[in-house]
Order: sequence, then C-alpha cells, then structure tokens
Amino acid sequence: MQFGCRRWFAVVAAGTALTMGVASCSSPPATDAAFDTAELDSAINPCDDLYGTVNDTWIAETPIPDDESKYGVFNQLRDKSLDTQRGIAQSAAENLGSEDANSDRSKIGALYESAMDEKFIDAAGFAPLEPELARIDAIGSAADVATFLTEDAVDGGSIVFGLTAGADYRDATKQIGFVAPTGISLPSKDYYSDPQYAPILDAYRSYLGTSLDLIGAGAAQADQAVELEKALADASLSPEQARDPATQYNLVTVDQANATTPAFDWRRYLAAQGVSPDAGFSLAATPTSLA
Repeated sequence: MQFGCRRWFAVVAAGTALTMGVASCSSPPATDAAFDTAELDSAINPCDDLYGTVNDTWIAETPIPDDESKYGVFNQLRDKSLDTQRGIAQSAAENLGSEDANSDRSKIGALYESAMDEKFIDAAGFAPLEPELARIDAIGSAADVATFLTEDAVDGGSIVFGLTAGADYRDATKQIGFVAPTGISLPSKDYYSDPQYAPILDAYRSYLGTSLDLIGAGAAQADQAVELEKALADASLSPEQARDPATQYNLVTVDQANATTPAFDWRRYLAAQGVSPDAGFSLAATPTSLA
C-alpha cells in the first residue's frame, strides 16, 4: 500500500488562487515555490480526481522499498532523519577520545559504538536481561503484577497499557494523559480468534518458543504467553471500535479509575511517573465498558 497524500492544503489553496485569479499583481515574485507543478498529473482533471492529480505522478515514480509494506512521504522523512542521525552518531564515535568525555557528543559516540559491537553483544548473550527476568520470576500475586507494571512504566515501558500525553479532545488548550492498551503483539484482536489468521498465530507461537529457548526459559511458556495475549485481546477493542474517537476519550478521576480496576492503583502509577494524580486522565474504553 502506498500513501501519496502530499501537501494537500498547499495544492488546494494554490489551485483555488490560480483558478479565481486572486493573487495580487503587486506581490513580489516567489523565490521558493510551495510545490512543483511538474509533480501534478496534468492528464487528470482535478475536479474529477484531485487525489490522482496530486499523487499519481509521485506514486508512479516512487517504488515501495523491498523492506517496506507501505511507503509515503512520512516514511521518506523518517529515512532521511535516520540517515542524518546515523551520520551524527558515526561521526561522534569516530572522534571518541578527542573531546570532553562528559559532553553529549561523546556520550552519543560511546552509546553508538557499544551498540555496534556485535562480537561483545553476542558474547554477552542474554546476561544483560537476567536482572529483569529475575524480577519477572519473582512475581507471585496480582499485587506483584501491579507493582511490576508501575515500575516498568517508570523505566519507559508500556506492558499491557501505556500512558501518553495529548490534547484534551474537548479543550485543545490543555494537555492530558491518555491510557490505552498495548498488550497484544499481533495487529488486532481478530488474529487471536479468527480461523483465517490461525497460521499467523501458530507462527507467532513458534517465534515466542524460539525466543524463550534462547534465554533458557523453555518453549512451553510460549503457550502461556499466547493465552495471556488472547485474554488481553478479548478485552481489547476491534479496529473499527478503536477508530471511534468516543472510545479513545474517557476522562476520569483517579478515584473513578481505581473503581474500574480495583486491583490496580492508578494514583500510585501516575505519582511514580511524576504525574499529578489529581489532574485526571483519559482511560480508553474496553468491550465491557461499551456493552
């Protein structure tokens, strides 16, 4: 799938101005065009197909890379940004030792160099994960799960659900917290129950088994992991439901959230991340809450 939606507002505004002749004759000539008209497909009447007029030339001239399932201008921007970042990191790594070791540039270089040391990484195996795995092995109750999720969130994790910030749907001048599910790895809940996706679920189960074998946990735990994700999928919205803004905006107080999930203390969760528990937040809907 290829996304070629490009500079819609510039095209529409410029096209309207050209059509209506509202551009001022006294305006100085533009040195940088908002867009190149050569990019438009003149064979297509914009009144019949504005999308085709704007995008067809770009789509025809822009192949989807072999390692991408879809491609568009935001993918191009991402790739250019990553290339620039890699150049900065490589340059910083090449100059290690010639600059202040406490400078941001030296820290970036050291991080990049360590991340690219494949021999050291391979030799270390899963040893760097052992403290985290020990924490997971120590979980023995629902209270332990709640504590683990809270502590993981402080470290930037988002197991089962995640907290992000965004504009309040009803007051864009305010930023509020949004809590939404993150617990399933496959694209949607249907992948865990619909027979047409059974081969994908089996392949995912096999992948989990291989991963668990590599850390000595035993492939049998893959079945447990899939069953857990199935339960989380049952408590997740369908893609159609999730696209409804009403299901993504549910402003609650901490007390209301705690009443919804008695086994999880949202006040503690928010406070651990430095978020005021008195501000309230949006708690995404679930199939049960929509019933």
